[in-house]
Amino acid sequence: MTHVKNAKIGRMNTFLRHSRKEYFRYKKTGKLIHLEQAGEKVYNAYILLLEVIHGVNITSHKAVRDYTRLSNNRTVVELGTAADALHIRFYEGGDEFFMERNLFKAWSLFAKLKRRIK
Repeated sequence: MTHVKNAKIGRMNTFLRHSRKEYFRYKKTGKLIHLEQAGEKVYNAYILLLEVIHGVNITSHKAVRDYTRLSNNRTVVELGTAADALHIRFYEGGDEFFMERNLFKAWSLFAKLKRRIK
């Protein structure tokens, strides 16, 4: 594994850890901003995952969607759907239950994928 790939995996893990912390802050305070931040951190972790898988730097939302389609992996596509939904909810707001469900789904899928990319 290259140094850059290791650094991206490390940053991805940091985003995921911080997303969990934000989620617990949301549960403690009830402030929606913490749930939105947790979702956005998952989206950023997903971008890093795509960069590791494809060996590219992703700079646009369109590129995230394109590389998700190119991955040809059902788990990556499912994760991309959940992460994209969280990203959209960050900007547009939305149902808290929907956001929580997608957070848990994304964390579960990341756990499954992380075993494969180490």
